[in-house]
Amino acid sequence: MILHQFEAKGLSHFSYAIGDKATGEIIIIDPERDINTYIHYAAEHRLKIKYITETHIHADFASGARELSQKTGAELLLSSYDKGQKFEYQFPHTEVKDSDIYQIGKTKIKILHTPGHTPEHISFLAFDEEKSATEPVALFSGDFLFIGSVGRPDLLGEEDKLLWQNRCIIQ
Repeated sequence: MILHQFEAKGLSHFSYAIGDKATGEIIIIDPERDINTYIHYAAEHRLKIKYITETHIHADFASGARELSQKTGAELLLSSYDKGQKFEYQFPHTEVKDSDIYQIGKTKIKILHTPGHTPEHISFLAFDEEKSATEPVALFSGDFLFIGSVGRPDLLGEEDKLLWQNRCIIQ
């Protein structure tokens, strides 16, 4: 299994490459605006970027997902839970939903709908099937989980924060 963390210094932002060594294919999760980081990493390690995804629509940094997809030809996988929300994806992409599975060789990625930080928020549960088909090795939660806290629903505004918190409690 390939697992690499990228840090955008000064932004408190992390993105990830995860994939399969045998196929040489990877998925990029939450890419920052400077897509050269991922293009250089893939070239240096002789990898192909197969998928690009985001945990949510980001309000705190400019995403490179769309441009990276256009530049590499990788399929752009984004949450299907943005419909009717304050913010929606406005460009072509493949919609993913809870329990969808994407396979890259022996690496399996399962989509989890994890609303709270934002209504469309999704997380990615990763499995290294060479080790276990049922025990995950990592959860990529974006801004959903913090040390001692959960994601910041206040970024949508106070009115939306209260509405969303009540909606999450009811569900």
